[in-house]
Amino acid sequence: MNHCIKIRSLSLPNLDGFYNQQQMSFLRRFFTSTPSANMDAARTKAQQLIDENAVVVFSKSYCPYCRSTKRILDGMGAKYKPYELNQEGKSAVFAFRRRFHRGRLLTRYADDGDLVQDALQQLTGQRTVPNIFIGKKHIGGNSDLEAQNRKDLEGLLRAAGALEQ
Repeated sequence: MNHCIKIRSLSLPNLDGFYNQQQMSFLRRFFTSTPSANMDAARTKAQQLIDENAVVVFSKSYCPYCRSTKRILDGMGAKYKPYELNQEGKSAVFAFRRRFHRGRLLTRYADDGDLVQDALQQLTGQRTVPNIFIGKKHIGGNSDLEAQNRKDLEGLLRAAGALEQ
């Protein structure tokens, strides 16, 4: 039987009953927090991508919903900027995450994509991918894009400059 709880990509021993709720909350924040300067850099990067592109799709290369979104936009002939969160490299500019290993505090650089995804969650309230912006307006995910009437979607894309007039 596995006695671990998963906090983001970090496994900790299952400590239910050993620590109270306040102590568990502290432990989760300690092990999953990122320094605010790094989060600000990620937020700035995400906002810059949104501001500089008519359409931006924050996605992951292996996600079938992301592929569906790109297929829809490709089928309409829209110009868009795909930003693959899982293919972003590690960067010293971005945060490192803390964890304990055999009693020592270790650090590792977080992937840029993970931090940008955290920043997108703060900006939009949506952590899932794809995360779609058209004309600097948050559309939502793949199901939100598919729910759009084709004429309305064409209008949004034309207004944003992502379709030929």
